[in-house]
Amino acid sequence: MRSAIWIDPSIPLYFKFDGSRVPDIDREWLARLSASADSSLGLIVTDEEGGPVGALPDLAAAGGPGKARATRAPREH
Repeated sequence: MRSAIWIDPSIPLYFKFDGSRVPDIDREWLARLSASADSSLGLIVTDEEGGPVGALPDLAAAGGPGKARATRAPREH
């Protein structure tokens, strides 16, 4: 299965987190994902150790404390 998602600075996107714990961010992993996204193949999602990732989790079903949900930013009127 292959999926694509387009993210652009013009798309208002923000993240809402459940719970009060601030999530840890692995900056080295983000750097590897960024380098992958800048390659001719495009972003290849890996786990934090660099291994392959199967299907992405269903964000709606992820629920629970500390899980992120991507949502669109509210429109300003």
